[in-house]
Amino acid sequence: MPILAGQSFVASAVLIAALATRAPAQRVDSAAVAVAIAKSIVLDMNTRGDHRGPVFITTSADSLAPWRVRIVDAIRQADPKQLLTKPIRFGLQLELRGVRVTDEAIQVQAEYSKCVSASTWNYWGHDVQFVIPHAGGEWQPQSALIRRMGDGRCPPDRS
Repeated sequence: MPILAGQSFVASAVLIAALATRAPAQRVDSAAVAVAIAKSIVLDMNTRGDHRGPVFITTSADSLAPWRVRIVDAIRQADPKQLLTKPIRFGLQLELRGVRVTDEAIQVQAEYSKCVSASTWNYWGHDVQFVIPHAGGEWQPQSALIRRMGDGRCPPDRS
């Protein structure tokens, strides 16, 4: 950790020691985070008409592949009928685009999308954000907030 301008070596050492000695309850448990994200996805799919499953979860970012695996496993254990094992032509997809974890909240950026028919105006997409707070010692699953909605023609790789 670099010493910031105006920060003494002693202050840096104290900060490093404080971070290293955080209580185990404050450390982030990636399995618990994946379960919280999975519960939030299932909650969202059970409460929103357009986001009803089953869903195929994907990511184009290599750095998110481990999160994808953990989240899919958690959904499979909780409610396997909510998952598609492969993308299907008119199936719901959820692309993970970002996962950020702090002590206070998990933020997940994603996009739901679906091709709905063989017509010319046959695609919709919702950029969403899940904000999952940590309160009372637990992650609190939440439905997604829709940030942007779009529609149009189904992409060639999906038709």
